[in-house]
Amino acid sequence: MQACDAAIQKVQTALSKLDKLNNPADMQKLIEQFGPSAATPEGLAKIKNVMESTLRGLEYTKSAGGANLDLQDFASGATSGIPATAAAVSIGGGKVIFSKDEVQRKDISSLAETMTHEMSHAFAGTKDHWYLDGRGNHTSTYRPGGQERDVAPNAPTFANAVDNADDIARAVSKLSA
Repeated sequence: MQACDAAIQKVQTALSKLDKLNNPADMQKLIEQFGPSAATPEGLAKIKNVMESTLRGLEYTKSAGGANLDLQDFASGATSGIPATAAAVSIGGGKVIFSKDEVQRKDISSLAETMTHEMSHAFAGTKDHWYLDGRGNHTSTYRPGGQERDVAPNAPTFANAVDNADDIARAVSKLSA
């Protein structure tokens, strides 16, 4: 539950900064993450809405004592349809399965970002239009069954970025740093 607590704190901090948005550096972080539409009142409202839904999911998870979370060994291939390299997967109904390997090797901050990503799927309805590498570059994403696909069908528009779990999780991490 430490990762959940850390994720809650990070999302609360990010939302607090969105409410004030008096720091030009924070606005620049949003523009870098989502594009220039993030600087509009409508854009900010959309980002805030997704973060608020994600926070509600994290708070639900904490209040339920993590009953909606599970831990499985993806690397063994025993979890059907989940890529062995996945960190976690939202399976619907607010349930999230985490990879044992990821939980063992990641620090709390990294797990908090993964939890934010997955809770944005489960409670804000975000998708995986693309993933972001450590530098924020778009990488491939996966189809059900673990098959890689190119990100080309999912143009990096503002609408897709706000609907992309990795962009929401990364924005939370950047704003809460």
